[in-house]
Amino acid sequence: MRPSDPNAERERVDAQPKEVSALSRASITKAHQKIQELSWEPTFIEPVDKYPTDYTFEKAPKKDPLKQVLRSYFPMEEEKDNRVFGAMDGAIRGNMFRQVQERWMEWQKLFLSIIPFPEISAARAMPLVINAVPNPEVHNGLAIQMIDEVRHSTIQMNLKRLYMNHYIDPAGFDITEKAFSNCYAGTIGRQFGEGFITGDAITASPRPTST
Repeated sequence: MRPSDPNAERERVDAQPKEVSALSRASITKAHQKIQELSWEPTFIEPVDKYPTDYTFEKAPKKDPLKQVLRSYFPMEEEKDNRVFGAMDGAIRGNMFRQVQERWMEWQKLFLSIIPFPEISAARAMPLVINAVPNPEVHNGLAIQMIDEVRHSTIQMNLKRLYMNHYIDPAGFDITEKAFSNCYAGTIGRQFGEGFITGDAITASPRPTST
């Protein structure tokens, strides 16, 4: 049996990461091309502004940074979600829900009954701006922000469910949606959230931050 050549073995090991990265770039390009197929402009009718605005915009040249978004943004969001839900799991295992101060939890009952609605309203505001602003690059940023707002709202609803299942006094977490519409304090959050989806598409929408 002949001994293997160390140099040949080293070359094979060095070649593996290059192959993996090449496959990764190819898959991103393929996904990017597939997403572009979902966008089309009708030629058989005159476009009508579904959400009109008082502002006037010049049509921007087509510039599509979505490939970079696929490479960096979604893996980052996945990592953030893993950390958030990992922290929730750690709180359950560490029995932290029985050690928290009661006044903090009572405040959370009010806060978590209000905040998911402004979050999801902000998400709904993004398509209004996409319809009003003729700029593909801005469209990408707004779509990403919409995904992020939906993600925030989902995390908050999951946190309510977690408190309801594991906190010693869950009363209040189970009626947050009903209390939101009937409680005087809930009207404050409702007025705040409705501002994102009322009136001019530009002035109503929150500024995208991709947080």
